Amino acid sequence: RLQGALRRGDWYKTKEILLKGVEWILGEIKASGLRGRGGA
Repeated sequence: RLQGALRRGDWYKTKEILLKGVEWILGEIKASGLRGRGGA
């Protein structure tokens, strides 16, 4: 399944995002207003 996703280009920005760092990623999530569903 992962190989299929890679062939489709589903993960093409992942490395770029990870290189921005944890603080940037968390800041983006907080700014987005994304909310969990409590495991529902």
